[in-house]
Amino acid sequence: MKLVLFQLLLILILGLQFVNAQLSSAELTAISNINIALGSPFNLATPCAATSFITCNTAQTAVEGIALQRSALPYAIIPSDLAALTNLLRIVVHTYVYTDELFFSYLTPLVKLQFISVYQFTNGVPNNFGSSFPASLQTFDIGTVSDPFPASFFYSSVLYFYISNILSGFTIPTLTKPSPLVNINSPASQYFSMNGQYFNSLQTMTFSGKSNNEIFSWNGFNTFPVLKNVRFLPYSITGTPSLGPIPSTILTNSQLTNFHISDGYFTIPSVLDLSGLPSLFGLVLSGDFVSQMTYPGVISSGLYNFVITKPTSPFSNLDAFYVPSVYNYQFSSSFVTTLPTDTKYYQSKSWVLVSNSISVIPDALCTANYVNLINNLVTDIPSCFKCAIKSMRSYIYPNPLLPVIESANCSTMQIFNSTPGPFTTGGNAKIEVYGKDLGYSIKTTNDFWFMDIPNTKFTIPIPIGVGTGKSITVTTHADDVPYDLVFNYNYKPPYVVSTSYESLSNNVQLFGTDFGNSVSDASVVVANRFTVSISYLSQTSIYFSASDIPTDTNTIYSLKLTVGGQPVNYIRDTYTQVPTFSNNLPALFTVGGDATFIGTSLTFDNTILTLTIGGISCTITSSDTNFVKFTYPRLPLGNSQEVKLSIANDKYIVTQTVNVESPCKPVTHGTCINDTLVCYPGYSGTNCTTCTALPNSQCINDILVCNPGYSGLDCTTCTPITNSQCKNGNIVCNPGYSGLDCTTCTAITNSQCINGNIVCNPGYSGLDCTTCNAITNSQCINGNIVCNPGYSGLDCTTCTAIPHSQCKNGNIVCNPGYSGLDCSTCNAVINSQCINGNIVCNPGYSGLDCTTCTAIPHSTCINNNIVCNPGYSGLDCTTCNAITNSQCINGTIVCDPGYSGLDCSTCTAIPNSECVNGKIDCNPGYSGLDCSICTPVANSQCKNGNIVCNPGYTGLDCLTCSAITNSQCVNNTLICNPGYSGDDCTTCTAITNAQCVNGNIVCNPGYSGLDCSICNAIQNSKCINGNIVCNSGWIGLNCDTCLAFTNSKCIDNAIVCDDGWLGEFCDVPCDNIVNGQCKGGKIYCDYGWKGEFCDEPIPPTNNCQPVPHGQCINGTLVCNTGYYGNDCSGTVSPGTPTFNNTSPSAGVNTTTPSGTTQYTTLISIYLLREYDSVSGKVVSEYMFDKWIPTKLSDTSMNYKTNITGNTLVDVNLTYYTQLATVEFGNRSLTIQPSTLKYTISMNEYPFKKQTNTLELVMKSQILASNAQECSSTDSNYGNDPTSEYYQFMKMEVNGVSLYGKFIKYAIVDSRPRQISNSFSIDSQTPNNQGSSLININIPHYSDSVMMDPDFSVLLDLDKTESYSDDECSQIKSKSNKLSSAKLAGIIVGVVVFGIAAIAIITYNVVKYRNNKKFNSAYK
Repeated sequence: MKLVLFQLLLILILGLQFVNAQLSSAELTAISNINIALGSPFNLATPCAATSFITCNTAQTAVEGIALQRSALPYAIIPSDLAALTNLLRIVVHTYVYTDELFFSYLTPLVKLQFISVYQFTNGVPNNFGSSFPASLQTFDIGTVSDPFPASFFYSSVLYFYISNILSGFTIPTLTKPSPLVNINSPASQYFSMNGQYFNSLQTMTFSGKSNNEIFSWNGFNTFPVLKNVRFLPYSITGTPSLGPIPSTILTNSQLTNFHISDGYFTIPSVLDLSGLPSLFGLVLSGDFVSQMTYPGVISSGLYNFVITKPTSPFSNLDAFYVPSVYNYQFSSSFVTTLPTDTKYYQSKSWVLVSNSISVIPDALCTANYVNLINNLVTDIPSCFKCAIKSMRSYIYPNPLLPVIESANCSTMQIFNSTPGPFTTGGNAKIEVYGKDLGYSIKTTNDFWFMDIPNTKFTIPIPIGVGTGKSITVTTHADDVPYDLVFNYNYKPPYVVSTSYESLSNNVQLFGTDFGNSVSDASVVVANRFTVSISYLSQTSIYFSASDIPTDTNTIYSLKLTVGGQPVNYIRDTYTQVPTFSNNLPALFTVGGDATFIGTSLTFDNTILTLTIGGISCTITSSDTNFVKFTYPRLPLGNSQEVKLSIANDKYIVTQTVNVESPCKPVTHGTCINDTLVCYPGYSGTNCTTCTALPNSQCINDILVCNPGYSGLDCTTCTPITNSQCKNGNIVCNPGYSGLDCTTCTAITNSQCINGNIVCNPGYSGLDCTTCNAITNSQCINGNIVCNPGYSGLDCTTCTAIPHSQCKNGNIVCNPGYSGLDCSTCNAVINSQCINGNIVCNPGYSGLDCTTCTAIPHSTCINNNIVCNPGYSGLDCTTCNAITNSQCINGTIVCDPGYSGLDCSTCTAIPNSECVNGKIDCNPGYSGLDCSICTPVANSQCKNGNIVCNPGYTGLDCLTCSAITNSQCVNNTLICNPGYSGDDCTTCTAITNAQCVNGNIVCNPGYSGLDCSICNAIQNSKCINGNIVCNSGWIGLNCDTCLAFTNSKCIDNAIVCDDGWLGEFCDVPCDNIVNGQCKGGKIYCDYGWKGEFCDEPIPPTNNCQPVPHGQCINGTLVCNTGYYGNDCSGTVSPGTPTFNNTSPSAGVNTTTPSGTTQYTTLISIYLLREYDSVSGKVVSEYMFDKWIPTKLSDTSMNYKTNITGNTLVDVNLTYYTQLATVEFGNRSLTIQPSTLKYTISMNEYPFKKQTNTLELVMKSQILASNAQECSSTDSNYGNDPTSEYYQFMKMEVNGVSLYGKFIKYAIVDSRPRQISNSFSIDSQTPNNQGSSLININIPHYSDSVMMDPDFSVLLDLDKTESYSDDECSQIKSKSNKLSSAKLAGIIVGVVVFGIAAIAIITYNVVKYRNNKKFNSAYK
């Protein structure tokens, strides 16, 4: 009884304490009893403030999350009151909490529960575990598990299963029916095993670390029917882990889409063969193993996204990775040091190289479509980036070592070559241009397109046209420093393929290509003299009348078609009969003349005829279908000369024969030349019978006969005969011969006549026997035979001994040691030398052959050879050569210090040494012959010739480490702290993110830690990848210097464009703005105007009447600032926003003056779906349930979440208390007071297919605290009547309307693209609530996407009364759609590309009883 009274009293006290908390009594009681069970760890007076244990909703009216934990034994037994917390979304069970089957039965009533985490089962996994789970529970997280999990768990509603630690005993059973599980996250434990049968929905398996001594050997990945994603995530590795091969069922999984592999799991081959994964879309390699991989690194035929991240050592083998199919390469925070210079970067559209250690950027990177190089170690960039610095700035800076490039300069741009055509006249042609630093896009007066290969190649479409000498001007670098390039080109000449005749119209038709586009472009001339009239022309056909020419029947003629000044010839052939000449052609004369040949089926076009007679060309003067007139030159005499008429370049050939006669008759010694008799040389007279001798000839019997050796009609041709030559056309006898026939022999010098022939004496040759050829024992000297020394006689065969020689067998033989023809060359023999040409025996040797040995000083004779004593050498043994332990001093062997004896082998220790094995061994640190040279050993120096230990080291061998200032001892080695160096660690050298100040490392602003690597954002900056990045418009070490551009200035340390200029860099002139002005870089339209250039009037409304706090502008009532309503008589006061601490949603609470009704508006990001664009089915769905919130200021929050492992969703919320303007894309967005702006961005997403799309679902709500309020939420949405760019939607609760507008465009991969939106109103909500889902459809993208919806809350003051349920039902059934005129007064007429702004405007509701209607024009 006392316990019951105590509990009632406690509940009464808690009820009084919780009056302000607004939790229900059931939840208060439950929390009280749970707190008692846990040992009262939190203050019951403010339970929602105990955020370590309890999380309440935004209104603090319900408990949404609870953490169950005791700090010590005994275990807490959670009471059944847990089941009363029906609004719970999350439960976390920490240490010392009893988790039995009864505990899990309390979960059944928790129909909103989505997440539960259990540190460890205290009594094993309960039987039928999971069967009591509510249908809403999707995520189960377990810390350590060592028991089997029953099948009932996998049949429950759980979609996401997370395991932190697996011990022996854990198993997953084989299922007998399908499981809804879609994702499992587990350590790569040796105890992990699954059979994929009936896991029909499991798409993702993630492994997070493993034990060093375990090898992950499970190989059942092929048993899962829809497994798409396998990830082995990075983990902290200590020591050397045991590694096994990559499971084969991963490498052969044909449906695998994404694969992530990291250090510490498997042995990675130097080339990773993924050819067995035909569906592979994304690959992530994390770890230092990538540095050991070799070309091509990865083998894959369809890989699209390729990411290498987080090696802990420099990564310089980027060129080892080449996968042709990859579209996006990302090497972020990968310690990449070197980029290959010969890679075809353009084959992959995107290269993200953020936060690496790259110092040199190769020119080849200029060919990539998208590059991000921020936060590297570059000191310079290729000229292509300097050309485009204005548009590339945000992808290059910050780079701490790269100087700021203020403006673009593209003096390096070059055109290497281009294709000048010619081009088809019908369009679809293009000029291909190749060059350097050409930019990323091309612009003409009316068009814009991107480079085929950035900076290297682009194409220019050629318009329809004809002719030559054309040109087109294009502009490169239009967004930076524009360059105009002029390209000249020609169109193709016309080409005729065929012709025909159309009898009904009597038209001749031409068919072909490139005929032009207008009759005025072309002309047709027939037979080079008939200009015809063209009646029809197209690119491929031309018609003209056959009446314009002599005939078109059974003939052939030429056509000359000229288009745009370019001609083409064509032969039209209408022959039905073969052309012929008559059989009897008139004879012709050899002297030439005019003639006419008669024939049939000839042609009127003599321009296509050629005539030859006997191969000689004639000149045709005219022709027709039955004759050819011509002039012929001189012809050779003869009968049946061939007549050849060629028609159209031998298309037809007409042949016949004709006789050619001449009056001249040839004779025996003469011939006819040009019809005149001409006698041969040597003959004369009427018939050429008189003979007269010519030179080299004689007349014999009136016949001219040439002398011997001569021939030819005029006997001038010389042909050598025996013993002669032809010189200057005359017979000349060889030397020694004479006579007319050169047969008389007379001996000449060095020869004899033998048998009538000249024979040269021995040793001589040549026609005149003057060529000397040495014989045995002789030489040729001055052309004469001279016998060698010691030889004589005519044939040099008589031998007579000379000095140093003797005759043996008739030959001179030199004595030993001598050589040469005259035996005068001295060649030393053994034990001798040649001195002054004579053999001289070496010292110690004598005798004629120098073989007698006699010992000299420092030597002995051994085996009749002089042998020098040890240490001596040379012919006379006087050269001293130090032996072991000795030196040569003054030519005498002297033993080294410490050695003695004849052979210096006796060891006696000297200072700083000892004898070891008979050798002097200097003590450590000493050296030299006498051990007097001091050489520092490890950790020491030499001072005054003695070893002195370095600072931080002691002991005789200086090996004991004792840390000094700015250092620490690691493994008995003194290590200077980062930034310090030198033996005493006092030398300061600036490190990354730090400077040296007064000899000490001082971290740069925003950095901390021993190595200054911890990033803490300072003013005007943010931390990106661990680096301080100044916000746009700020530079300097402290991000406190405003950087102004041309046409701008810094005001209050912020960039403000000069009046008349727009753009991020204030470089866009406001030349086209009408009915408005540009101030401070923003466009302000005059009242009544809208549009991009303020040139579109806002449609007027009728019956506008001015009021005290408003005025009529273009027929629309516009209220003065601070006044609203249809008569501008209402005033508003904004509420105060409340940011959600767990997800990017926020609301504003306001209360009516009477205090009876409180209104809350709420916008939240709900979920993301991926759709198969072919089937329309959802293939993936992500609930946004795990956000990382960061408070930026009192009016600003940031939220981040990762939904796929690589896809980051980033949301910024900022609350505006005053009117503000946001500028983006050269346009202005007005932000009204009491506005909450969302900025939403997503990076790359791993689409299952390249044709799939996404749908971002947002949720909007209005809630009235009075349950009797009425919500009118009809389907009021459609196109915005004031702008072609927007759609709108509207909800209402008792006159409080939530109005949203949605831009039809998004920034997809940095370019505007049209998107669509759809809406659904929840009509089943209570009367006091309004709820709507907004579906933003996102097309397929590669890198990033940004969207731009915005919301406004409006008040309709005549509807702030209460209604009965019946009245509310009637209101809900009515259409409450806004007219176009009303919407025009509501919608803020601005267009913004790229900023996602969600505006929630909440006002205090004032109840007016005079039924005034509120339809405010809000602008």
